[in-house]
Amino acid sequence: MFERFGTVGFTRHTRVGPFVERLEAGELTASRCAGCGVVALPPRADCPACLGGEFTLEAVDPVGRLVSYTTIHALPAGFEHGGPFTLALVEMSGGGRLLAPVGPCFARCPPVMGERVRIVIRSRGEGDERRILLFVERAEGADAGRGTATRGEER
Repeated sequence: MFERFGTVGFTRHTRVGPFVERLEAGELTASRCAGCGVVALPPRADCPACLGGEFTLEAVDPVGRLVSYTTIHALPAGFEHGGPFTLALVEMSGGGRLLAPVGPCFARCPPVMGERVRIVIRSRGEGDERRILLFVERAEGADAGRGTATRGEER
């Protein structure tokens, strides 16, 4: 399953497989615990509050605020040929935080802490060669004081 993100993960099976399937359909989802109602993003296989294992997935707004970012120069196993790259930490408007690479709109002007951003989901390829790309772009109409938002560009 994790091959769809461009590298083979160390875990072949996961209880959050439906999250990946919905990403493939272009939908960002969070998990809601059936026991206590806590919403987690990224989705969890077990509730971070009550440790329950039953949950449903709910569509969430892909817009949030930039909390932090960093450029990775020492690349982990499986990513040796993809860097350096910049990762952004986004506080999602519906709760939860996501970590994703920054998109091409940040090439001309770096991210600004607190600015409105959007998680963009793209895929390319077919069948076993299909890859899911998640990245952070400036939200349309975002007032970062540095350029304009862009959408739909692939890295």
